Amino acid sequence: MKSQIGLSLLALNQLFALAKAHYGFSKIVYPVAPATLINNSDWQYIRYWDNGNRNNLTDLGYYDHEGIHNPIYAQKPNFNSSDMRCNVNATLAAPGVLDVKAGTELGFVVDTILAGAGIYHQGPLLGYMARVPEGESLRGWDGSGRVWFKVYEDFPSWVVKTYGPISEGGSPVTYGKVTWPNEEVPILKLPVPASLPNGEYLFRLESMALHFANPTIANRLGVQFYISCAQIRVSGGVESVLGGAIEGMGEEYLTEFPGAYSLHDPILNVFWSNQTEESYKKEPYMTRTPGPRVWKG
Repeated sequence: MKSQIGLSLLALNQLFALAKAHYGFSKIVYPVAPATLINNSDWQYIRYWDNGNRNNLTDLGYYDHEGIHNPIYAQKPNFNSSDMRCNVNATLAAPGVLDVKAGTELGFVVDTILAGAGIYHQGPLLGYMARVPEGESLRGWDGSGRVWFKVYEDFPSWVVKTYGPISEGGSPVTYGKVTWPNEEVPILKLPVPASLPNGEYLFRLESMALHFANPTIANRLGVQFYISCAQIRVSGGVESVLGGAIEGMGEEYLTEFPGAYSLHDPILNVFWSNQTEESYKKEPYMTRTPGPRVWKG
């Protein structure tokens, strides 16, 4: 009886991990506060994307949200396509533009099969912005060109956690693992820099999952990219300058999608399995993230 209970609990634990593995971002909250009410609908401010390859659990009726899809993989052809900008088939503008104040935070809701589970895969969270060029409209602009700048990145630490017991009469299991601050967080908070010029922007949220990045894995799929782009209108910043340039932002801060990342970047080829508290400190993701450095104004 005990073994049956143990196996059942283990199976449930594995199903829980699988169920919350894939995720998406289709909803944004603003302002962000402990008691924030999510009062906008899916895709109201975020450009709709659909790669037509949903998590298999949706087909079983566990979840019917259109925002849960398989990610973009670093080894697939769309790594070098415009899909890396705002995700697959994200060509149409969202119906709304969210008004935000410079110097505040945006909150992106993590869509998972299990509500409130947050991001499950380990890897960095990145935030990019791109200002709509003069003469263009936000709803008609696709975000092409060397116009993107990074406003957020995070780094991991070694965290010791205790789980279980997974069987009746068993003992809890304690182990350490590399943990990013974005893990299991239901609403991700990203900054809108205070020194931004007023105007319209695309805000690109990117979660990178590293568990398939290990180059020693046979037929590996590569890093997983979970991406969404929000449409925002910034006020309370600095007045616009001639040509739409951002004061203090040199070329070293700018990039484009696709083109920001290289498949040869060590961060996209990390040895993920069998990490220890000492070995993970030597990995490249400890000191930098792919792409340009963060612009802080």
